[in-house]
This record gives sequence, structure tokens and C-alpha cells, in this order.
Amino acid sequence: MSAESGSQNGDFLALGGEYAVVGNRTEPVLRILCLEDHRDTQTASYDPRAVHSEARVSADGETVMLFGYREFQVYDRQGALLSRVDLPDAEAVYDQQFVRAGEESWLEVIWYDGTRRFYDAADGNLIGEEQGEAPSEDLYEEFSAGPFRIASGLHDAPVVYDKASGRKLAVLEGEGYLTYVTEAGEYLVTEYIDASGGRYGLLLNRKLETLAYLPGLCDVTEEGFVFDNGVGSLRLSRLYSLEELVALGRERLAGESARE
Repeated sequence: MSAESGSQNGDFLALGGEYAVVGNRTEPVLRILCLEDHRDTQTASYDPRAVHSEARVSADGETVMLFGYREFQVYDRQGALLSRVDLPDAEAVYDQQFVRAGEESWLEVIWYDGTRRFYDAADGNLIGEEQGEAPSEDLYEEFSAGPFRIASGLHDAPVVYDKASGRKLAVLEGEGYLTYVTEAGEYLVTEYIDASGGRYGLLLNRKLETLAYLPGLCDVTEEGFVFDNGVGSLRLSRLYSLEELVALGRERLAGESARE
């Protein structure tokens, strides 16, 4: 659920309800930890043993699809497993894209030979298959978001162009591999996979400046940002303005003063 490092080993540990006490033999100090689970932000759950690299919420919000290059699983929002599907010839899978169109959503899986299969996000059933051209092995992709066209290759940082004029506007972060670009009101959200397989996102303004780093981001819906904690829970958080954050901070400080 969480991890941290310290200068001393923890020789003693006591657990009680939402609290943990940690101590060691060399310091006359005890560390008291309190669990914050933020259950009020949970939008869906799944089996924490489920192996996956991505998690997406269906267009109607009723199901969650967890997928990787070998398999995918579909859960309802309460965590009940609806289906589990092993992908054929998994070693030859080129790419996967989760697509939402109106009230429909599906997983598109592309193989190196150009085969494309489409799986329903509601129940995991195969809803279509077609044979296209073999994709480029350099993993070149283009994304469209509002007035922007984003070109991304495997070894190059993504480049943003103006759709209308074709003019180059900016070069985005190139540390991770770009997987999705989403227009969210007046902002853009770019999603990445890093070298270790972890997922994160960046919130950009219309000047393509980075406003926020979003660790664990797995989806962007009309309701807000969805974060995967990797151990069975998807959390939902909307975008807060600076004024709202200041108000929340003052409210929390006032609550702490009252308790004192």
C-alpha cells in the first residue's frame, strides 16, 4: 500500500486499528503512523492480485477493464469479476488502445501482423476483427486533442503541432513513453509509461506548460482523474482551482486548531 525509507531499521512494530507504532533499539523515539485510505474517493475496486499494466473505466461508468499484453479482465464497480480473457499469440501483440465513443467502449488490440481485434468493455466478448497493414515497428503514433496534433516515436520526445498550420509548437517531456493525450476543458492531460512500467500523467495548459505531475494516473473521465493504487482500488479526483485548494487548506487548519 505504501513504502518509505529511513536511516534506522524498524526493530519493533505494533499494529492497532488504523495506527502503527515503529521503533528501534538505537533511538529513544517511536514513530506513530496513521492510515489514510480515502475511501470516499474510491470509484471502483478489483482483485488486488490482478496483473495488469493499464486500467480504464467504461464509457457508461459501469465496468472497469484491466489489461496487459497477455490478458485482460473486466470488473463491475463493486469488484466482481465479469470476465477474464487470455490474448492469443500474446508475444506478437504490438499495441493496445482503450476507446470510448458515446456510450460504447472497447479494447482494441493490434498484433504485429496487422490483425486487430476489438473486445467489449462491458463483458469482454470479441465484437470484431479485421486484418490491416502491419504497423511500424518504431512505435510511431499520432494523437489528436483540440487544435493540437502530437507526434510520438519510441526514441524521440513527443512533438506538438498546430493542426491548421502544421507549425511546430512545443516538444513535450521525453522521459517516459507517451500513451494517451486527452483534452480536459482548457487543459491537456498527457499519460506516460516510465522505464519501470509505472504510469503517470502531466497536466498542461494551453501554452503546453506543465502545471502538475500526476503519479498513478490511469484514466481521464468526465467525472475527473482516475488513479490506480495497484492494490485493488481506483480513486477519483477532480481538478481543483487554486481558490478551492486554499479554502480546503484553511478548513483543515481550522479543524486541527479546534482539536488542539
